[in-house]
Amino acid sequence: MIGSLTLSGGDNGRPWHIACGAVVDAGQLCVGLTPREAVARVSGLFSLCGMAHGVAATRALGLPEAGTDPYEAMRLEILRDHALALLLEWPRWLDLPPARDLLARLVGTKVYDRATCAALRRELTGTVEDIAAFDLPALEHWLETARGGQAPVLVPVLACLRDRLRAGWGRVALPPPGPADIGAAFSAAHDAPPAPRDMGILPDHEARPLIRALIGAEGVSLFVRLMARVLDLVDCLHPVPRALFARAARLSMNLPGIGTARAARGVVAHRAVVRQGRVAAYSILSPTFWHVAPGGLLPRIAAALPVERRRPWLARLMLSCVNPCVPVTVREG
Repeated sequence: MIGSLTLSGGDNGRPWHIACGAVVDAGQLCVGLTPREAVARVSGLFSLCGMAHGVAATRALGLPEAGTDPYEAMRLEILRDHALALLLEWPRWLDLPPARDLLARLVGTKVYDRATCAALRRELTGTVEDIAAFDLPALEHWLETARGGQAPVLVPVLACLRDRLRAGWGRVALPPPGPADIGAAFSAAHDAPPAPRDMGILPDHEARPLIRALIGAEGVSLFVRLMARVLDLVDCLHPVPRALFARAARLSMNLPGIGTARAARGVVAHRAVVRQGRVAAYSILSPTFWHVAPGGLLPRIAAALPVERRRPWLARLMLSCVNPCVPVTVREG
């Protein structure tokens, strides 16, 4: 799927042209393999979320999960993806200093250690409190520490975002997928647009007090989606958060031949048909397949943002909150 979207609006009326690279169905490379070979193939194809794809493949093919804990490996994949965005990319786009030292230590965390991860959480957030449990006054008090000049590395970035982003920018609410949505998407041709659904990480956090309070105040805004990435990262510095992976696993429980798993970008889904011990058909739907489709999350968020030449950082943050896994270019005019 290669899309070219023209979105008008904003203060000066200039459109944004968003060109999305092809969403490739790498599942075709599994045809003819044994189920175990197929799991190894898809795990190696996806450098950023190989473990999540491996787990989805294992479930789709009806294989027993490996002896090593897949949740721990998926946790590390998610941690790495969010840490790079929050501590390197977001500060750079906002002309703030990146936190390279903390980033290196986060990415270098290979196993969960209670004391080490507690120290990293404190360094990242500046508090021992659960920020997911904040109400709006607590959130503003936390962000005020950055405006006063004393704050951990992440808080100045979030304070800057809170100051710059207006409440209505990027406001889009889509329902999360159900099993029927997953099944229907696989039944349709791969280039047919799926039903608009939020396949990202926000549905895993919508019931938490902070996200609930923000949505109540400003709807599902761009800032809400960015905060969901923050909570995802912090969750990865706790013991393996199985609750974070439970929703994705449940989506395919009653769908024979379909497996789902949680990645940093959202829910990945695999569908497999095996005949005489070999893979006869295989398809993969990434979150990006849903989000860049016509009527999907990315074009809807872009249409709800101002389009001004003075705000290139806004386009980058829009892409970061959707977190597509294909090349996307944005130009104005």
